[in-house]
Amino acid sequence: MKPEVLEKIKRNYLNIQDEYKTHYRRVQRLEMLEQHPLVQEYLQLKEELATSSIAKTIRESRLDSAARAFAAHAGSIKVTNYIFVCLGTYIDSVKYDNPGGSGNYQVEYNHPDAEYRIYADIEKPIFHSIKIPISFCSEFEKTHRIIYLKKFYSECEFYDLQDQFFLDAIEVGQEEAIKRVLAKSKN
Repeated sequence: MKPEVLEKIKRNYLNIQDEYKTHYRRVQRLEMLEQHPLVQEYLQLKEELATSSIAKTIRESRLDSAARAFAAHAGSIKVTNYIFVCLGTYIDSVKYDNPGGSGNYQVEYNHPDAEYRIYADIEKPIFHSIKIPISFCSEFEKTHRIIYLKKFYSECEFYDLQDQFFLDAIEVGQEEAIKRVLAKSKN
């Protein structure tokens, strides 16, 4: 082998040895730091939080937390403030334009062929919604506080409104939460 090639090999070998020594010093320093009580506490807490379900809860948004709290206690809500969200005006799809279909066909609020509206109490799960024939809707809307969604019914919009209501009730009290949610209504 030529001397210049051997010299390149030697330099490369020395560089590799330097990298190894640097790595070894870092490993030794890490092991020394891991013996420090504060570092040990840090590592233990980090491991506990990585596997803890509470850590997941902490990362949730306030709205998600309010929604989870509501879901856990929804069955115990017997008396509400009777604030209803109008989930839409409907025609039976079989009668409208989809004879092979079934279920609800949402139409504009004042559609002349409308058959019923669906309302959900803001303090109840959505599956407790009620179906009111159009002929009784005017009376129902006069005797209850109604919030009208800004667009055609969307479960997400109802849930967002509900989550915000419960978060407000938790953080600023029920009366203020009622004022805030009613301010979102057309009325």
